[in-house]
Amino acid sequence: MNSMKYKNGYPILLGVISLIVFGLIVSNGIQALFIVMDWPASNFLLSSPLLLCLFVGLVQGICEEVGYYYVFSHQLKNWNGWKTPLLFGLGRSGLHLIFDISIIISIGYSTNQLIVALCIVFLSTIALFGLTIMDYTASRIHRLKWLCGLSIVIHAIFNGVLYAMEIDYISAGINGSNVFKVCISIIVIAIALIIYKKINLDDYEKSVNSGFKA
Repeated sequence: MNSMKYKNGYPILLGVISLIVFGLIVSNGIQALFIVMDWPASNFLLSSPLLLCLFVGLVQGICEEVGYYYVFSHQLKNWNGWKTPLLFGLGRSGLHLIFDISIIISIGYSTNQLIVALCIVFLSTIALFGLTIMDYTASRIHRLKWLCGLSIVIHAIFNGVLYAMEIDYISAGINGSNVFKVCISIIVIAIALIIYKKINLDDYEKSVNSGFKA
């Protein structure tokens, strides 16, 4: 029993570590290199808000989703079944939830604003599980590798648009930002549910038996 608990904790721990490495250190490091430092590339990006938003979104999307795909393909390659992305997502989404709630509390919202913000954060957290399921499925079934690309695009759009709102390149206000977050979250959750209901993980076993390597 203790051994099983330890094993189940492994993908959760990897989810936490992966968010820190790919979602914070690598992505923020690249953004700092190209935006904060004073050199031609940063000057070029800063000269165009549109390019800057595209860059921020793509860096975040590529670093995170490719990173998680790599973890599923290598560190968790022997873990099969839907519990794998759910446990990994628990680590990834759980840590993200802690960050988001901490920020919300520090802002000092009114009671109504706090309730709305928390509802959106919890919905966004569920959506992160959806992206995780997409990356996991892509790592297991060869013909569905494009799902990782889709997760990158969705993540890039999400972060890029929110950054555009943050720097006032897109004037949407808090309500517009909330509506956008809800819409993207619902889309991701819907895709994840379709994958869960329609995809038979036996396909992965067949691909492995035929010699496919994730």
